[in-house]
Amino acid sequence: MRLMSIFLYLSLLFFFSCTKKEITVNQTNFTETIDGNVAPPFKGVTTIQIQNYINKIYIDLVGREPSISQMDDLSLYLKNNTLSDAARDQVISDLMNSDDYYNRLWEVYSSNMLQGYSQEDVTEQIQTLDYLIDLFTQQGEDFIVQILEQERIEFVNMQNAITQYAASEIGIDIFIARMINNAVFEEINMGSENFVIASFENLFKRQPTDNELVNSITMVDGISAQLLFLDGLSKSDFVEIMTTVPEFYQGLTIDIYQNLLARLPNSQEMTEATVENESYQMIQRQVMKTAEYAGF
Repeated sequence: MRLMSIFLYLSLLFFFSCTKKEITVNQTNFTETIDGNVAPPFKGVTTIQIQNYINKIYIDLVGREPSISQMDDLSLYLKNNTLSDAARDQVISDLMNSDDYYNRLWEVYSSNMLQGYSQEDVTEQIQTLDYLIDLFTQQGEDFIVQILEQERIEFVNMQNAITQYAASEIGIDIFIARMINNAVFEEINMGSENFVIASFENLFKRQPTDNELVNSITMVDGISAQLLFLDGLSKSDFVEIMTTVPEFYQGLTIDIYQNLLARLPNSQEMTEATVENESYQMIQRQVMKTAEYAGF
């Protein structure tokens, strides 16, 4: 009798340790074998929550909602991969490899820095400068032509920024530098002092100190000065310093957290983002894979 009881106990133990459990996700049923009755990581996450997550990724990265087929395919993909970190990363990375992602990046920073100046506006400005350069060349106005040609170079750099950044020919530092080192940013922030203050606000998310302001204005006006322990004597030198120091990457990290989570990064998040790596896309991916961003 005792042996039969033990045998019965072991049989029941084996039976309940390897069962199939039916999971309902937003009225969609699917069956999965769960060893030891351990619930999968997506237990309790509804289809609506998954779709909201996908929709959020699309809006933040490419500025639009996914199509119906894209939504269906990605929802199924995430479910089949149990909403794993790797699956989320794949969805995000695929979008980051699209032209729409880089066009959206332009829109975000143009809205912040250039009052929404579009890529089409850049093209029109280059065409206007070509006309003016030809006109003043015929009139022998060499000094004016020299100024216009320099302005044209800056606009051509703006025009090429998206494709070059997408091709990894330039980094995020040069991309952002071109959003500042141009006649549009100068016109919006007229005068050296306003130019410097706007640069600090956009890049470092703070006002310059009195010493930084004086030295920056001096440098932008073409006189040798030191800023953040680095020497320069031109507007281009000022922009290069502002977009290569560690505080620049801290500013980018703040941009990412505010855009994606509507909050500032904490000290640990700031350290990990600006010290351990400086990849803009990597920080975005890390944030967008979190439960805080996903909402589940």
